[in-house]
Amino acid sequence: MKVLVIFFEKDGTVIPASLELVPAAGLIADEITAVYAGEDETCGNAVDYCSRAIYAAVKYDADPRTLTSVFAKIAKAEKTEYILLPGTVAGKELTGGIAARLDGAGFNQVTDIECRDKEIVFTRPVFSGMIYEHIGIRRNQVVFSTKPGSFPAVEMKKNRGKIELFKLSGEEQTGKTEKLKTVIKIAQQANLEEADIVVAGGRGVGDEAGFRLAEELASALGGMTGATRMAIDNGWVD
Repeated sequence: MKVLVIFFEKDGTVIPASLELVPAAGLIADEITAVYAGEDETCGNAVDYCSRAIYAAVKYDADPRTLTSVFAKIAKAEKTEYILLPGTVAGKELTGGIAARLDGAGFNQVTDIECRDKEIVFTRPVFSGMIYEHIGIRRNQVVFSTKPGSFPAVEMKKNRGKIELFKLSGEEQTGKTEKLKTVIKIAQQANLEEADIVVAGGRGVGDEAGFRLAEELASALGGMTGATRMAIDNGWVD
């Protein structure tokens, strides 16, 4: 059984959400191949985490249709049964597109994987996390993203693997869209998903001034501030 894990990088380093894919994939099969796109062939040294990696020389933040096409073609060429993506905005966006191109099943936010009587069962939250559902799939190819923080990040391997280049078509090399500008508004310096301590505020804090107390407590504890959707919609926090 073959499994592909799709690595995303930021500033030349594999993001933590991608590193969690390898242990998750290990619950399904032993043969795991890393797949990544980017302008730098090393992609944060992806082969330090998998024994084999496939590199596509296309921008990792390229047109989603381009990335969908590239990753789906690699999955077909590899005759892969399972394709894992990180649960980032981009990862969740690509999951459905890749599944559609492969005529497979696609779903997001997997928090657990279990083998039951020769059937692989996936667990994920639904209805805003109020309940969890268990999904058993009987399709040729399954594409899914994991919920960040659900699986431990993999450690580097002692022996580096090998990188194989995936040849792109002319259309995939040029892309179909042009990025004009990237706008990033940083509310906190660290990633909330990686925090050990989170102080969250919602309707109960009352107003914006009340939310400042939650931020002060988070700072005192060396943690970060989280917020419910209601607090964000009311403009108490970004």
